[in-house]
Amino acid sequence: MKVGLFIGRFQPLHYGHLRMIKDIAAKVDHLIIGLGSPDAKPSCKNPFTTQERKEMIARAARDIGLKKYEVWEIPDTGKDIDWIASLKKAVPSFTMAWSGSEWVLRVLAEHRLPVTRIKEFPGLSGTKIRRHIVQGQPWLTYVPLSIRRYLKEIGAVRRVRELCNK
Repeated sequence: MKVGLFIGRFQPLHYGHLRMIKDIAAKVDHLIIGLGSPDAKPSCKNPFTTQERKEMIARAARDIGLKKYEVWEIPDTGKDIDWIASLKKAVPSFTMAWSGSEWVLRVLAEHRLPVTRIKEFPGLSGTKIRRHIVQGQPWLTYVPLSIRRYLKEIGAVRRVRELCNK
């Protein structure tokens, strides 16, 4: 059985993430979404909680009819070797991993774990979305409708602005 691991922070989940989830799910029998930084304290870089990001993933999965997936938390650690051990404990086996993080790509490659760089979508990133929220620039078109609705439910705009303007 082919098991794919897609690692990301999803701060917030956007159309690039959704496209990668669809693409990876089409290539594997089972998809594990590795939720990075589950223990991060609220900040401009990490404004959404683990539960909120899991809810975004669940809503996005429903949007595309994805049923065979799991979300597993991958805690941050201080050292590469500790992170690999944490990853192996959280996700004991996978056929291929995907990530856009240079650090994740490097660490997995150094430990001879199968990894593929995701195709980034020009001009689309969680950092850009958060920056646009803070600056009052358009950002809604970067996230799926179900995620826009959820972000409104949880007061995301106010929270992102407060965290980023500290």
